Amino acid sequence: MLRISEQQMQAQREALQARLENRLYEHACSTYPIPLRLFGPDCLRQLVRLSMRKTTQCAFISEEAHRLFLRLVLECGVEFDNDPALAFPGPALATRAPERQRFAQLASAADQYSAKTEPGMRGAAFRFRKFPTAWPASDQHQYAKELVRCCGALFPEKASLVPNDAWTSLSAKAAAEAAKRAWRSLTAHAVLSALFFSAGCGLLADPRGAAILRDPQIIAALTGPALAFNEAARDEALTALHEFVPASSLAPHAETLTADFEKFPTSSSFLVLAKAKPAPAGIPLRKIATTPRWKDDSSARIALAAYGDQAVERSFTDPLASIQDPREFARLARQTGWIGTPTALRALADQVRTSLIFEIPNAVKRSSRLDVIAALSFNFPEEPALFANNITSEQSYDDVESFCRRQFGAKWSKPRPPFLVNQPFPF
Repeated sequence: MLRISEQQMQAQREALQARLENRLYEHACSTYPIPLRLFGPDCLRQLVRLSMRKTTQCAFISEEAHRLFLRLVLECGVEFDNDPALAFPGPALATRAPERQRFAQLASAADQYSAKTEPGMRGAAFRFRKFPTAWPASDQHQYAKELVRCCGALFPEKASLVPNDAWTSLSAKAAAEAAKRAWRSLTAHAVLSALFFSAGCGLLADPRGAAILRDPQIIAALTGPALAFNEAARDEALTALHEFVPASSLAPHAETLTADFEKFPTSSSFLVLAKAKPAPAGIPLRKIATTPRWKDDSSARIALAAYGDQAVERSFTDPLASIQDPREFARLARQTGWIGTPTALRALADQVRTSLIFEIPNAVKRSSRLDVIAALSFNFPEEPALFANNITSEQSYDDVESFCRRQFGAKWSKPRPPFLVNQPFPF
């Protein structure tokens, strides 16, 4: 009887993934020549890999779905599926309908968005055609003004949150990256600037594909001028602070965040304070979180736990060991990571060997260990062992467990489950 080892199966899966990546890259090169010229082959391939991860995470497996996700990454930005300014992907990504139905719904919504944004044009190229091909480098003042205009045209919703001097700071970083690639056009700098702002300044270097905003001027803009905008824009700024800015980078803005929270408490501002944990916010946070308006809000409870309410903290950490629903486990792990206290992080570390598996029949299987690792990575964004892209083998899980032993003194009484990351159908 012929037997195929797990190592052979893994090698086969990796070979299939590599061939798919190459086909998608060749498709991108032939279909999107302008992004290829702007980004260069290395960055374009990185964007292909990022789109492949998003496709799998959203439980799509067909090659045409991979091509659609690649188009959306190039056309709408690397965070198109989480961008509050883009409503159209949500319904198709949230439904549990068969893949063919979800694909048709998402493709139709993408076509309608493209037509509305730039009538008569399709694909990623429409965003880049707005820009001049070059600008005289000798006129730096005009160059900077034109760069800001280009960035505003590329991401108008996000550009409204950030003042021009912050874009100028990004342009300097973009110019440095462009110089490394022998780029001289304004277009290249503008696109890089927009990518930096959309997904963090580490886009071209971070193995995860970028989810960290480190630039002090951008952070200052998001904690200052952006919070003075209307409710939707303000909430987007707070969401960016919570998702992309490390807690250490929020520390200098403790007073500003506290004062803003006292005036306009929202679910997003509770989460930002839970992440930053500024001491001045402790008293007003506890007072506001226990009012009738907020006492049952999950974000307010997360913030209370982050500020030391042990009873509330246990309501998140205790169920982690017994919960059997992978979806509920993922939600609880994510929220426990947002609490970010030593107790919460130790509770997460204890679940690094969870045997739970999220499965969509005939579509994908995914280890719930990835949810634990993502929650830990939220608190340790610079730790390579926790980078999602690095979880590719048993050695990767070894590295995660070694980190947990060093950081939390974690120990496990049960054996590690069989290797699994994301496995598309057929299993």
